[in-house]
Amino acid sequence: MSAASYKYIISRRVDPVFALAIGVAAAGVRIRREEKEKGHDGWQALALGMRRIGVSESFRRQLGLDAPPTKTVGVE
Repeated sequence: MSAASYKYIISRRVDPVFALAIGVAAAGVRIRREEKEKGHDGWQALALGMRRIGVSESFRRQLGLDAPPTKTVGVE
């Protein structure tokens, strides 16, 4: 008897979604590990990941991940 050969892991339609989920999870783990090594916390790593994928700055501010730039007038 020969070993059964499978064409798909789950199904023809679900395999691409599964592959994307695995890829996104792997990228997230890598970004979090690198940021943790630099001494950043989880929220800073999340903000960096969102910047890397192109999430707008205003949306990140709404989530509270990036503080708006502050201008200090007259402070030396």
